[in-house]
Amino acid sequence: MARLESHFAGKHVLVTGGSMGIGVATARRLVDLGASVTLVARRPEPLAAAKRELEGRRPGARVRTLSLDVSDDAAVAEAMACELAEQPLDVLINGAGIAKPAEFVDAEPADLRAHMDVIYFGTVWMTRAVVPHFLERGGGHLVNIGSTASLIGVYGYTGYTPPKFALYGLSEVLRAELAPRGIGVTIVLPSSTRTGMLEHELETAPPQTKAIIKSTRILSAEKVAETLLRAVANGRFEVIPGLDVRLSTRAYLLLPASDERCSTARRAGPQPAGAEAAAASSLTSGAIRSGASTFGEWPTPGMTSTRVPGTSSKAWADSPARKNVSCSPKTAKVRTPRRRTRASSRSARRNSSSPSFDALYDA
Repeated sequence: MARLESHFAGKHVLVTGGSMGIGVATARRLVDLGASVTLVARRPEPLAAAKRELEGRRPGARVRTLSLDVSDDAAVAEAMACELAEQPLDVLINGAGIAKPAEFVDAEPADLRAHMDVIYFGTVWMTRAVVPHFLERGGGHLVNIGSTASLIGVYGYTGYTPPKFALYGLSEVLRAELAPRGIGVTIVLPSSTRTGMLEHELETAPPQTKAIIKSTRILSAEKVAETLLRAVANGRFEVIPGLDVRLSTRAYLLLPASDERCSTARRAGPQPAGAEAAAASSLTSGAIRSGASTFGEWPTPGMTSTRVPGTSSKAWADSPARKNVSCSPKTAKVRTPRRRTRASSRSARRNSSSPSFDALYDA
């Protein structure tokens, strides 16, 4: 608490997507720490409600609002020129986003474009408007709110996942270019988070996507906000909120061999009947591609359990979908370790590029 307060007290932080979800949760924490906050969102009414709430949290809280569509590059350039002329900025948090789950064949072209415009280009336009200001001041910090979907493709997130992947690439480029010039860059990669947007996703998502979401551990927006601010204060580039999510994601990224053994080995055969079996079949192909078992034998990043609700291990073993996969989840999981000498083990540990134990546990 003391470290965060000393880092953020007196600073000005601008948060896009600031009227709800992770954005407003982050703003609450910033106000408690003594920072001044500018909230950016499209709709004036939620912005006004968030402003009233934040001003009531702490006497003398400094809260500004800006109604702005971040996907409109001209509007962003004009509005941010006025905003930065009125008050210097220390931290930009790019959190604006939308999510409308749909299978690729069913997705509307306008929706696909809107995801990219808001999530990716909204970040680009805001960052382009702010970086010259940071360079002139000799420092600042950029925060991009990505997702575990920045690393892993998820069934039904045709529109949402590609711009999140692009956001990770943009963050890496910005870090390479701006870190030597005194500007910090952080990308936060939360899994499913309890927000109004997630509730809306569950209303419209395909059945397979709903099954995935409901099988995951749902983070609180407050947890994500706390992790985000600690990452900024500690100068971290990448952070994944939640220890279990971090560990499963690292395991996925460090063990690509299982993907090679299972990704392409599917044989033609009859499809399972019934909604539950259909969900099992659809989820299985995606999970095998990611080196994971949908039925809980192999951990999927961001998920504490990936068994389709109501489907037993026996049902999976007996299902026609199981016969279409060349290797079982048990086979994919179990590896026979290669015998090594003590010397070769020490050498392997010295040369390993795996993340450190401390990095996995850093919040």
